[in-house]
Amino acid sequence: MASQRESVERRQCRRFRVRERTFAVVRSAGSPAMRNIQRMNRAEIAVAVFKTKPAKMGQIIDLSSNGLAFSYLVIDENIEESNRLDILLAEDNFYLEDLHFITVREERLENEAPFNPIIMKLRGVRFVDLTEVQLKRLVDFINTKTRGEV
Repeated sequence: MASQRESVERRQCRRFRVRERTFAVVRSAGSPAMRNIQRMNRAEIAVAVFKTKPAKMGQIIDLSSNGLAFSYLVIDENIEESNRLDILLAEDNFYLEDLHFITVREERLENEAPFNPIIMKLRGVRFVDLTEVQLKRLVDFINTKTRGEV
């Protein structure tokens, strides 16, 4: 008998594994996008991300042309977040900004240590209303910066 998760697969596009240290940055309400990242080194990029005060930031697990999944450390659930996220691969100075999304899945990840106060979550998002330029850059990213299909 197939599990419920297997029988309810709703993805329409192939998913790809991303390189390590590829991040989703969910902006807080009113926070600006980073600028001139192509001219920054990794330390400057880290400072620029910090200055934007993201609502959530986490490692991307997999990605497709219509969405992604990422895990993140819960720091402050009271920060008002926007419905925009950025994809950041600092080692290549790749930054794709202002992707509008809706959350389709969010769950708490089990902690290996039972008394560990750190809370990790997994969020799946679907992109909405991408511009042609955003979609082209996203597809180019998939074709050049991913590590194969999931």
